[in-house]
Amino acid sequence: MHPRLFDRELINLGAERPKGKTAYVINPAKGDTMPALTWQVQPNGIQYLSARFSLPRQRWGHNARLPVSHADIFADLGIAADAIYRATGIVFNPLTANVTDVHYAMDFEVGTNRTQPILDRLEQRALPKHKRIRLDHGVEFKQKQATVQVYSKFVEVSKQIQLG
Repeated sequence: MHPRLFDRELINLGAERPKGKTAYVINPAKGDTMPALTWQVQPNGIQYLSARFSLPRQRWGHNARLPVSHADIFADLGIAADAIYRATGIVFNPLTANVTDVHYAMDFEVGTNRTQPILDRLEQRALPKHKRIRLDHGVEFKQKQATVQVYSKFVEVSKQIQLG
């Protein structure tokens, strides 16, 4: 970021510095779709603003519906940039930002009654060099740089509705 924001400026924006951390953060309230923001100063003195958010959640308030086109993705990025600007007054251009983490998702409609048998069969599979982790409603295959999760979106959304 240029110019760099100093501690007092970050505090005035509402950023906090968690105990033992050197970064400042603005975390969204529970249920809020605003991006989680983190400011870090690297050893070279350059300050970076990171924004973590879910494109579908930004747009629809949940991640049960996925973007279906590039137009949806660009609209979602615009919503995130606007939320960052409204919260901080900082122009954040997601089209020129360094992207360090992307989650890809694909929905497969199998029907509620067939979900568990399919998840049970997938749990028995193995991916080379991945550790298999059983989840409450699915399975995760994990390695250092990649994670593949297969789970019931219906179960996840039902839990969110019950908790919300």
